[in-house]
Amino acid sequence: MAADLKYREVTGLTLALEKKMAVPSPEMEASREATTDWHAVRITTDPAGAEIEIDGADAGRSPLEVAIPGRLVKISADLDGHLKRTQKILVSKPTQLEMELMRTPWQRHWGHAAFWLGLGFVGFGGIATWQSHQAGLDANRDASSAWAGTMYASYGLGLALMVTGITLWCISPGYSQFDSE
Repeated sequence: MAADLKYREVTGLTLALEKKMAVPSPEMEASREATTDWHAVRITTDPAGAEIEIDGADAGRSPLEVAIPGRLVKISADLDGHLKRTQKILVSKPTQLEMELMRTPWQRHWGHAAFWLGLGFVGFGGIATWQSHQAGLDANRDASSAWAGTMYASYGLGLALMVTGITLWCISPGYSQFDSE
């Protein structure tokens, strides 16, 4: 029956996809003497369906059950529209890990929108600076003044939007990388 199973590598383990249980890969067999205790770890998320990574390698979608050698592991859960959650656990016995994922806060969405829109205005301010300079070289005072006004307005609005965007990013829940570790 084992010959019928499909395998893929996950952090030095080979997952039997049909059974969702890990079996040692050839690389792990060689170093098995160092870590002889393997334990089942059941990973669930709320909401379900998050991409699970174990020590940076893709392990599948939650809910998921894998066998992991006894050691400290870093488990991450990522789902669209939610903040990525990472936890370090010491696997020393069969373990159930439940990870609650928080929706991406509105401040993060509006922060992105404000920042990138502001950057566009700053770019347009650069174009207006060049146009004002060109009109000044042509001795066209009215055009130069109009482009200068556009330049100042674009730089001012752009910088204000960029600062607003950065502020919204920084005050959004989940901004710190240390929130979930």
